[in-house]
Amino acid sequence: MKYNLPTYVNKNTFDGVRIRVKVNRQAIDLTNAVIDMIVQIPGSPMLLSTTNNKISIINPPTDGIMEINKQILSFPRFGTFPYEITYRLSNGTVKTYVTGTWTIAKTVE
Repeated sequence: MKYNLPTYVNKNTFDGVRIRVKVNRQAIDLTNAVIDMIVQIPGSPMLLSTTNNKISIINPPTDGIMEINKQILSFPRFGTFPYEITYRLSNGTVKTYVTGTWTIAKTVE
């Protein structure tokens, strides 16, 4: 699934985004899943993950909804960068279900 995230102004509060993933019209089961999002910033890739509390799984996990949490982020560069979200499911399956771009704007000074 391709999804371009809304523009984020660096060092401001990101309001969070929820994403639901379905395969063949069925929500994927996120019970005990690990979700990693890599923003491909040249020389400084950024990781947001369920393991660093930047991403959450919304209950019930069988609905297949994850959230990039509300937070303040600090990016080393500005521009439009590709990202991908990889899901490691409890059955051992690893899939990149979501890709897209994310524009990071410079903080107004």
